[in-house]
Amino acid sequence: MNRGQAFYQRKRQSTFFPLNYGNPDLFITFTCNVKWHEIVRELDKKPGYKGEDRPDLISRVFKMKLNDMISYIKSGKVFGEVEAEICTIEFQKRGLPHCHMLVWLKEGYKCFSAVDIDSIISAELPDKDVDPMLYDIVNQFMIHGPCGEINRNSPCMRGDTYLHMKPFGDCFNTLFILESLLLNDYQYICL
Repeated sequence: MNRGQAFYQRKRQSTFFPLNYGNPDLFITFTCNVKWHEIVRELDKKPGYKGEDRPDLISRVFKMKLNDMISYIKSGKVFGEVEAEICTIEFQKRGLPHCHMLVWLKEGYKCFSAVDIDSIISAELPDKDVDPMLYDIVNQFMIHGPCGEINRNSPCMRGDTYLHMKPFGDCFNTLFILESLLLNDYQYICL
């Protein structure tokens, strides 16, 4: 079986997940970070190298951390017992791997109310005095802004306009066709 046939076989198999398990319970994204200590340590060994110079290193560290995350999710310690999971890995414009994962939980662990969802999702900053390291990580990687009139030099701004609010036609090489598992049609997504 060649690579193309294997791809279509896996794609065909993935469409059966919603038929067997219903709608997924969790949608999780996981993105590579070139500041992970494993990557920084290896890049420091060869001065002048950047992450984009070592796609082999980036991919290996990402896959190692992704496997750890999947094992942790499947352990049941985070969200409860997992019935099924499926993930896909893409490479972003700047060359970093990025994963989208769907997770189906067993019946006793599904979220049915806002209280259930709030028990697994938190949108609050860690206490700077209790856990300063976690606070710094969240502040550095998870908070966007300020932008707009307050900060025109923000990465999401070019002059007076927001970069992420570009018209659909500006998506030169970033048009992906994703098959919708639930609607059985195709959606065009600009990334």
